[in-house]
Order: sequence, then C-alpha cells, then structure tokens
Amino acid sequence: MTKHSTTTPDQKQSFARWLSSQLTFRTWKAIDLANHANPSESTICLFLHAQRAPEPVSCRKLAHGLGLPVALVYEQAGYLSSGSESLSSPKRSLIELVKRMPEAEALKLLARSQARMVIQANGKWWA
Repeated sequence: MTKHSTTTPDQKQSFARWLSSQLTFRTWKAIDLANHANPSESTICLFLHAQRAPEPVSCRKLAHGLGLPVALVYEQAGYLSSGSESLSSPKRSLIELVKRMPEAEALKLLARSQARMVIQANGKWWA
C-alpha cells in the first residue's frame, strides 16, 4: 500500500467526490461521520476538500462508520485496484449494499427497480 503523501491530486479529488456522495446518500454531514467513524470532523473535512488522502487506518475507520467493506474504501482511496474493472464505483457500492440487505428487502428493491425500468422503457435507460 502507498502512503497518502504519494497520492495524486486527482486521487484526492476522486476520493473527496466519493466520500461526499456517501454522506449525501446517508443525508449526513461531516460531524455525523465523525461520530460514527472516529476520525475528527476536521480530518473528514480535509478528505472532503481533497486536501488530504486517508491513510489505511483512516480507511478502516471510515469503512466501519459508513458500514462498508474496508476493501471498498481502500479501493476508493487508491490503495487497491478494483477487483471488478467492468463495473463503475457506484455499481460496485450498490452491490455491496445489497449483499448486506435481508432477502425480503432485496426482493422489494428488485421489484421496485424492475417496475421503474418498465416505466422508463421509452426513456434514456434504454437509449
């Protein structure tokens, strides 16, 4: 693994966007993540503003606080390459979330998604 000091500005920006999307998805602010994950709010803000990349220990804390696999956060931080190169990051994140759902909830989500796809059949999803 690489230390954060060798992280490129693009990697920092990419991680910042990903972390921001995780907070938006949960309707959290930096302080909410700090309460769940244990890096300080100021450290999380440094990540969110792409001023600093997380070190492996911070990745583990963030993964725990977000309820995500550590490998996914390592990947987003640039420590691991994707095991599934053909899938985008949001799709891999969705797969990880669905894996953690109770079976009944996953079936409900699938049914709603399929219904929406049928409604959108003439829209952009099938273009």
